[in-house]
Amino acid sequence: KLAAWMTPAALALAAVTFLIWNHFGGAEKGLIVALSVLLIACPCALGLATPLTLWLSLERAAESGVILRSTAVFERLAKVKRVFFDKTGTLTQLPMKVQEIFVVDEDDEMKFLQQAASIENESEHPLARAVVEYAKTRGIKLIKPETFKMIPAFGVLGRLPASGASIAVGSARHMSAERLDMPAKVDAQAKAWKEAGRVVVYAGWAGRVRGIFSLGETIREEAQEALSELQSSGLELGVLTGDEISAGERWQKTLGIPVQAALTPDEKMKRLTSDAAMVGDGINDGPALAAAMVGMAMNRGTHVARAASDVVLMRDDLRVVPWLFDLSNEAMKRVRQNLGWAVVYNLAGVGLAMAGLLQPVFAALAMVMSSVFVTSNAMKMNQFPRIGQSALEEELPDATL
Repeated sequence: KLAAWMTPAALALAAVTFLIWNHFGGAEKGLIVALSVLLIACPCALGLATPLTLWLSLERAAESGVILRSTAVFERLAKVKRVFFDKTGTLTQLPMKVQEIFVVDEDDEMKFLQQAASIENESEHPLARAVVEYAKTRGIKLIKPETFKMIPAFGVLGRLPASGASIAVGSARHMSAERLDMPAKVDAQAKAWKEAGRVVVYAGWAGRVRGIFSLGETIREEAQEALSELQSSGLELGVLTGDEISAGERWQKTLGIPVQAALTPDEKMKRLTSDAAMVGDGINDGPALAAAMVGMAMNRGTHVARAASDVVLMRDDLRVVPWLFDLSNEAMKRVRQNLGWAVVYNLAGVGLAMAGLLQPVFAALAMVMSSVFVTSNAMKMNQFPRIGQSALEEELPDATL
C-alpha cells in the first residue's frame, strides 16, 4: 500500500521540482534535478520491505512443519495476547484407550459393545475412535447405521437396521437431553471413574442408559514446557473444553492454567476475545478456530478443524506453538525496521534531491544501496533457528553436526 501511494507522490514531487528549477535554472537544470528526485524516490525499498521478510518467514515455518494460509497470519500472531487450547487431542496424548466398561446387564455386554461401537464408527472424535478400536480388539462385528447424527459437545445419535430405538452415545448431558434414565449403579460407577481421573462415555437406548466406557487420558509430555514458554512470553493461557465441570477442575490443577468446562462449540466461540488465538483439533473446535484472531489446527485434527484454521501444525509437538509466536514477532520486528529505514531514506533523500544536492548517479546509487539494506535485513530470517534447533547449530553445516 505504501509503495502504491509512493509512486504517484514521487511523480508529483518530480513535476513540482522541475517547474521550480526550470524557473530558476533553466530546463536542463530542471530535468536533472527532477530525474534525481525520481531515482531517489523509487519505491523499491518499500516494495521489498514487507513481502520479502514475510515470504522468508513463511518458508522458515514450512521447514519446521507449520503451514500458514497467508503471510498476513504473521501480523495477526504478533498482535495475539491470549491463547486458548482445546484439551482432548490437543493438550492430551492420542490415541486414547478404553480401560474398562460397565454394563447394566452383564449378559448383554457384547450386544452393548456392538450397538455403541457401530454408532461411534461414524464419528471422527478421539473418544469415538477409542471405543471403536476397543470393540475391534474384542472381535465385535460393526453394523452400518441406517441414520446418524452428530451433536457437537454432546455426542452422537443413530439407528441400526432392525433396531427399534435410537442409540445415543456421548456425555451424561447427552443422555439427559435424550431423556434416558440413569441407573443408580451406572451413576455410582461413573462418579468413581471420574474421581480417578478417567473420561466416561455413556451409551443408552430404549429409555435408559445401558452402560459406560472408561477411557484413560494423559497429558502430552511437551505440554507443560510449551505452556511455560508461552507464559514467559507474556501471553495469557486458558483451556476451553466440553468435558464436565468436575473433570475441568482436575485438569486446571494439573495444567496450572484456567479451564472452562462443559462448553458447547458456540460457547467456546463466545469465550474468545478479539485478541485471542485458538489451538484445537476436533469438529467441536471448528467455530472457535474460525472465530479466533488466529486458529491453529493440530496435524491429526479433523477436516473441519483444518479447514477452519489459519495455521496447520504438521508436527505432533506443542512446542511448535511458542516457536511460531517467536517467529512472527521476529518477522514483524524486521518488517518494522525495513519500513522505518525506507521511510527515513525516502524523506531525507527526496529532500536532498529537491534541493539540488544530489546528482542522478548518486541518487541511483543511494536507491540501490537502500534496496540492498532491506534485502539483507530480510535475509536474516534464514538464520532464525528451526524448532528444536539452537542458533549455533543453525550456523553449522550438516557435516559438522
